[in-house]
Amino acid sequence: MTLEPPRVAESIMARYPSFLTAPFGRLFEPDTPQGHLETLRNLLEALLGFLNFTFLQTYLFYGTRSPKGDQVVMDCLKCHLGGPSAVRSLHHLALVVKNVTGTDSFFTFALSRAMTEAGEANPLMVLKELWEFVLTPVDPLQETLPQAVEALPQVLMAFKGLLHNPLVMKSAPGAREAFFDLSGPRAAPLKPADRPGLDLPPGEIILLSKDRGEALGLFPYFTFNGERIVFAVPEARQTAILYERLELKEG
Repeated sequence: MTLEPPRVAESIMARYPSFLTAPFGRLFEPDTPQGHLETLRNLLEALLGFLNFTFLQTYLFYGTRSPKGDQVVMDCLKCHLGGPSAVRSLHHLALVVKNVTGTDSFFTFALSRAMTEAGEANPLMVLKELWEFVLTPVDPLQETLPQAVEALPQVLMAFKGLLHNPLVMKSAPGAREAFFDLSGPRAAPLKPADRPGLDLPPGEIILLSKDRGEALGLFPYFTFNGERIVFAVPEARQTAILYERLELKEG
């Protein structure tokens, strides 16, 4: 089975980070219907994981903490940023982030307002439908899968605000390049003028604020394998480090 790439496929492949472009590109290579469904699931898991991870950190670092908000964070982390409630978690996190005033340094602030609007303009609406299809696919896949993939560019374009903050990684001491820009589909050396004014941990992917003075970490869910960014459930020891960094009690 071969799926037809949409007209905006080249634009998406040229602009979006590799944890999205890699599975997006595989969707248009020959595969079985079940294989295509698994690729679509991987793509949406990475997108939801990235959004939930950045939104929950925005809430923890900039929002007004509350028992309900903290519980959403804990539930989201226990499900490793995904699962059946992934879109609902994202909606709850958007509700608390949209009330933060005085800063717009991360894409999460502006996007939270769009994600809490009523009506079809809310980007979560299409994402929710697509995620529900992946969780409970409708047969025959040969007919329903192409329709689902047709909606994917609309979802990615709706969340294009994530492109407004650079993804960077500091290299190990002595490396040829001090920093790498991982914002697009391929890793590239980060220009000296664009380097952050922060002391970043080597080998970890960081989402920088617009002024490069603040950062949200993507460790341990997003890692760089030498070619692209990979989203995966981390080991227990890495999860423990994350909870310590976020000053949360695991359990």
